[in-house]
Amino acid sequence: MTIWLGIVYAYKGLLMLFGCFLAWETRNVSIPALNDSKYIGMSVYNVGIMCIIGAAVSFLTRDQPNVQFCIVALVIIFCSTITLCLVFVPKLITLRTNPDAATQNRRFQFTQNQKKEDSKTSTSVTSVNQASTSRLEGLQSENHRLRMKITELDKDLEEVTMQLQDTPEKTTYIKQNHYQDLNDILSIRNFTDSKGES
Repeated sequence: MTIWLGIVYAYKGLLMLFGCFLAWETRNVSIPALNDSKYIGMSVYNVGIMCIIGAAVSFLTRDQPNVQFCIVALVIIFCSTITLCLVFVPKLITLRTNPDAATQNRRFQFTQNQKKEDSKTSTSVTSVNQASTSRLEGLQSENHRLRMKITELDKDLEEVTMQLQDTPEKTTYIKQNHYQDLNDILSIRNFTDSKGES
């Protein structure tokens, strides 16, 4: 009997470990109807606690087979019922409140995938638009800068043109003033020379 119980406990323990592994692997499933990892974890905890309690009470009531049988049967029934309720009752509640949950989950998954693809496409289009917009703004600012430069050069050209047009008059004025100064200087020299001779 001891060997038999050891084999059964080992077998059931391996099944519980495998269930924990599967619950851990499926913890991030996006479909709510398939994401049972929390409930499976609670079920494993429930089974572990009930097995420890059942084994301890069974060992203590070895000399009273009727009590031992009743306690072990109650532990098994309670453990199985709690496990089945934890796994299936949330699904039944979901189906009761929303009968088309499975269809909606498929639609939801499809729309999420579609939104992801659309967001990728819109992101690439947005980046192209932003690049085009920034290039256009750069070209517009360069155009504005060059127009301002052209305006400044036009002003400089007008000033130079005005100076060139004004130059003959100024040259004549300067020449006349220069001749006047020369005449004054010559007349002063002539006056001083004539005084020196006399």
